[in-house]
Amino acid sequence: MDIFLHEDRCAVNNLPNHVRTAFVSNNLLRSDQDRLDFCGMVMRESRVDVFLPRNCGPIASSEKQKISASLIHAIHKYTLNRNRSSFTDGASEQIVGDSFLGLAFTLLTEYVENGVYVRRTSEIQINTGKTDWKRTINRIQGYPSSESMVYLDTLGRKKITHYNDEVTLIHAEIIRELDRLIGWIFFDKDLNIPSKLADIKPPSGDNSAQIRILERELGILYADRDMKLMKDLIAYLSKASNNSDDSLVIGISKFHSMWEHMIDSCMKWKFDINHRLAKPCYIINGEYQIATQKGGRTDTVLRSSDETRFAIIDAKYYGAENLANLPGWPDLIKQFFYAQALKDIFPGAIIYNWFIFPGITGTAQSAHLMDPITGVLQDERYMPIKCVYLDPMILVSHYNLGKKLVELAEKLIHI
Repeated sequence: MDIFLHEDRCAVNNLPNHVRTAFVSNNLLRSDQDRLDFCGMVMRESRVDVFLPRNCGPIASSEKQKISASLIHAIHKYTLNRNRSSFTDGASEQIVGDSFLGLAFTLLTEYVENGVYVRRTSEIQINTGKTDWKRTINRIQGYPSSESMVYLDTLGRKKITHYNDEVTLIHAEIIRELDRLIGWIFFDKDLNIPSKLADIKPPSGDNSAQIRILERELGILYADRDMKLMKDLIAYLSKASNNSDDSLVIGISKFHSMWEHMIDSCMKWKFDINHRLAKPCYIINGEYQIATQKGGRTDTVLRSSDETRFAIIDAKYYGAENLANLPGWPDLIKQFFYAQALKDIFPGAIIYNWFIFPGITGTAQSAHLMDPITGVLQDERYMPIKCVYLDPMILVSHYNLGKKLVELAEKLIHI
């Protein structure tokens, strides 16, 4: 498998034709679009094109697979969060391949825990297995001996495992395929699945025929685990039948929403202030009516344990390299307002204001308002917004592990 790394916002014209075709077929690329808006992967045969968040910096060849798998895991974790819409403004993200990825991870987890599905039956045989004395006494000729009966033959129940059952063949083939497609993402180390399943031959028939076999098996099952497995296998084959493209696409557009969510998830000393911020109020028909849903909504606010210091964080997924791709007037005014609103609620507190950009290092240090005529800074009225850069893949790693960015939080809140 060959992994080729790119970054979000890379030039579309530099991408391979099959990658551009995959993006177009998944509605991730417009005809007039010159820069990509996507983080994730496109896989075709043994080639994987991975699109990391912007400003990740150089990645060592030995780290390509680990970094790529970490990103896909983070995207999967993000898709499982049901409150992510509360972190983003404007157009929402588009997530592609999340249902396939979730189903694939479920099937691989089930296989690791329980192995390949096999049908087990039992047969009554002579002189084999555990003796069934009731059946033996009723059906086998006994001979008197002293005060008991002697049976020259006994009937026993022998358990038989059918490794060549068609359902077993289907399950094994799906696991082999998933291992080839995303085993490098799911497994920490190579489990050599092809070797373990080498003795199980491929199933016969196309996907439709295999689905019918699984549906028949589902109809005779009673165990919840086996029933769920059959349903998941049917779902997988159904998705494969409906997929006309030969490329596997998994990822997310408009990564800024996930950027905001991950930063919020990895912060320590978070403080919910949104419910206390002033809300717009209108006079309608002579009555004051508050627009609760139209109130201010900060990304993340931190509060020190002694409640004397606050940090207002605005996670910005900007290039942040020059004036053209730094936050503009609406972003600045919003942060200045939040600082003032927080000061009104906690008059004696020290307020720090921050932009967090993706990057290993950065050029922007802080944002100010300046009088364009006199060149005088307005720092006394509008507290400067400091800038900090965060390595996107360090954030992704912490997010996957459920760890907090303690050192960063300490810096933001000046502990």
